[in-house]
Amino acid sequence: MKKLFLILFAVLINISVFSQDLIYAKSVVQKLCSPDMAGRGLVAGGDRKAAYYITSEFEKFGLLAFDTIYDGYKQPQKQFDQYFKIKGNTFPEKVSIVLDGKITLVPGEDYMISPSSGDTRNKLLDIVYLTKEDIKNEKNFDLFLYKDYVSKCLVIDRDEFDKIKDIKLNEFYMRALANEQKADAMIFLETSKKLTWGFSSTFDKYPTVYILKSKLPTSAKRMELIVEKKVYYDYETQNVVGYVKGKKYPNKFIVIGAHYDHLGMMGSKAMFPGANDNASGVALMMDLARFYAKPENQPDFTMVFIAFGAEEAGLLGSRFFVEYPKVPLTDIRFMINLDLLGTGEKGLMVVNATAYPEEFNMLKSINSTQKYVTDIQSRPPAAISDQAPFYQKGVSSFYFYLMGDYPYYHDVNDKFENLSFAGYDGTYKLISDFVAGLQPK
Repeated sequence: MKKLFLILFAVLINISVFSQDLIYAKSVVQKLCSPDMAGRGLVAGGDRKAAYYITSEFEKFGLLAFDTIYDGYKQPQKQFDQYFKIKGNTFPEKVSIVLDGKITLVPGEDYMISPSSGDTRNKLLDIVYLTKEDIKNEKNFDLFLYKDYVSKCLVIDRDEFDKIKDIKLNEFYMRALANEQKADAMIFLETSKKLTWGFSSTFDKYPTVYILKSKLPTSAKRMELIVEKKVYYDYETQNVVGYVKGKKYPNKFIVIGAHYDHLGMMGSKAMFPGANDNASGVALMMDLARFYAKPENQPDFTMVFIAFGAEEAGLLGSRFFVEYPKVPLTDIRFMINLDLLGTGEKGLMVVNATAYPEEFNMLKSINSTQKYVTDIQSRPPAAISDQAPFYQKGVSSFYFYLMGDYPYYHDVNDKFENLSFAGYDGTYKLISDFVAGLQPK
């Protein structure tokens, strides 16, 4: 009976420790997804607020900073006049669509403004549909272009045209897509059940909108369209970088990274919280940083923790880091990128697995023994997240993401309350064991 009690006590202690980790992780995700962060994009300085929060957490943990006098935890190194700036199109003010003066569409759910959209000149627009009759031959297409499209929006049902095989008709269609008729707005109908958004550093001259086909009645005649945009040509953003010095190999490094930025706001009402993408990855990265920062958990290698900015803008934060690294890239033993870690019912995917079979087999062996996650699958190298710039510079690296039935990606429903965190504890333990098993090369 005494032995059984001791075993149960040990199990309870272990559960308590990892439950506390998950409690902390959830608090991080909730904070990063809060309205105050404005979707962690350029609107309302959401990315800067997120960086400030992460910095304050790093300071609380006692992480060391590479630039303690001037920059603190923040990159870029301003003392070398190298700023981390990006160009982006944003929609901080009003975005709205009203059909025939009575049907108001819901931004982020019924429609998405194209990330590269221009703003409106005329708000009240007549609705004109592009038909196959308009492009069936050159004469019809010339007549189509000859029409007056001032104060009109051209509606294109792409499902009707995208499968055109005739070369000449396809040319006419592509010219219509390019808005050669100079309509005041371009509307594209989407038949999918949901719409996704993105980031753009290019800009259209006119408004471009994607609307669910089910939300635009064929009887609609007029549209009140308002799109107000703001362009940033040199918006300064940042990575947040801290480290824990290794006790055995202080000049060799393991990097744990996760991008904290997301898509921000589309108008004043549609916020993209980015819970799975990638508040979840940031939470796990910070949880590991908190663990290794405790003196009793000091790692053998120096552990570098990076919250990357501007991943959604094209991996710009990680590209900046490898161009101006805080540590020699040749001394990085391994880099682990954490992105999309809020689910896990179907296991863990490892991108770059085929490039590093020894380390991947080590992961598989750990999981085979410990059963941390339900499955570990592999993918070849792919430039789809922040491990890519490291890999391209010759740094050994993995990208971990968890798999599950989670339909919310780059949309307004990627919220904290929709995450299961099913694979969180297992991934945390797997990374800890993997780090402990790495040896210098």
